[in-house]
Amino acid sequence: MYLGTQMRTLAKQSYKKPSEKDITKPLGDVCVYFYLAPDLVKNKPLAMIKVNHFPKLLMTMALLWCSACTSDMELGEAAFENGDYDAALEHFVSADKLNPDTPKILYNIGRCYEELEQYKEAIPYFSRSLKIDKKMIEGYLGRARCNMKLEKYEGVILDAENALSVSEKVFDAHRLMAMSCFKVNRFIDASHHFNEAIKLNPEHINSYYQRGVARASMGDQLGALHDLNFYIKEKPNTGQAYYNRGMLLEQIGNFPLAVADYTKAISLNVSNQDVFYKRGVCYYRTRNQKAACQDFKQLAQYDKALASQAMKEYCM
Repeated sequence: MYLGTQMRTLAKQSYKKPSEKDITKPLGDVCVYFYLAPDLVKNKPLAMIKVNHFPKLLMTMALLWCSACTSDMELGEAAFENGDYDAALEHFVSADKLNPDTPKILYNIGRCYEELEQYKEAIPYFSRSLKIDKKMIEGYLGRARCNMKLEKYEGVILDAENALSVSEKVFDAHRLMAMSCFKVNRFIDASHHFNEAIKLNPEHINSYYQRGVARASMGDQLGALHDLNFYIKEKPNTGQAYYNRGMLLEQIGNFPLAVADYTKAISLNVSNQDVFYKRGVCYYRTRNQKAACQDFKQLAQYDKALASQAMKEYCM
């Protein structure tokens, strides 16, 4: 049976046309008429049949239709939870065909593409979900995350702003906003949104580290040191944190502690030209020229020109 274009609300010939009184009855009492498709009546001519209590029939058919959609949704959600994003994507696409333009389904398709690292493919689905539901915070965040991966930071900022316009208490929106502002050198805004993120989730340790870097970039050295001290206390095996704190200590003239942090960073596999150059300079400032020159020799493995310049300036 077809509903839609095959449906007819008026009878032909052998059936009495509903009266105005019949039409105004509650939907449960309305009799409607519709065609059977030829393939369902074994190629016989189109037959007119009368159906009483149409809402019950319609509800049954709708339930069967929704059951198929629900089944795909449930299978998709289970596959997603198990990390099988290809299978999840297949089920969600099937659900979308049965129930098109449903924000949740479109969002789920976008999430599958996002997990598959196909960010350009994910964005249109997040956008379609938002076109239907402009207050869908998850859609803004999903699109923002994809734009973050694509380094489209202005797009991230716009989506984070839209999410925050729906609710100001969205941790991920503040954090995405903060990280994007940092990337476009809006350090004050970055620090502000890290503050808001930390208020909402004080246990998110990485936010303290990122706020510390933002504070350092805007010249707030003491604030940055406070954040990095806290982060290192919680995560003492992060080499980059020691390196960043070493730079702050060097900037405020505490060269012995800077040397200690650069040394710790090197022990945690932060090995690059900057760390050896900076530690060498700090050694020199503490009047340990021999150690400084040893670092500049190490530096030659990464940048011979810079090492040669440092040796001339500090070791001769």
